[in-house]
Amino acid sequence: RETDLRALRAQIDPHLVQNVFHIISLQLESAKLDEIRKIIKDSSVYFRSLLNESSKSKVTLEEELMLLEKYVRFQQNIRPFNYLITVEPNVDTFGIE
Repeated sequence: RETDLRALRAQIDPHLVQNVFHIISLQLESAKLDEIRKIIKDSSVYFRSLLNESSKSKVTLEEELMLLEKYVRFQQNIRPFNYLITVEPNVDTFGIE
């Protein structure tokens, strides 16, 4: 199962990196430097987190929610959308793996 997960991440990562460079190239055509900075920053934060989490065999729900938040911010550079992530107050996000 762990091997399957790593193989899946290996397939996804190149696609995401390709998308990041494509988005940046489109922004460069219109010289939107502030947007380019945001794309690079959000992408960097997401990829760093993804690499850190992929080395673990288990993560807490809290860690997964944080990674999801970074992923959504990253995706919003492609196409902005509204979203809401809610967790019941009594859920122990640090205790669930």
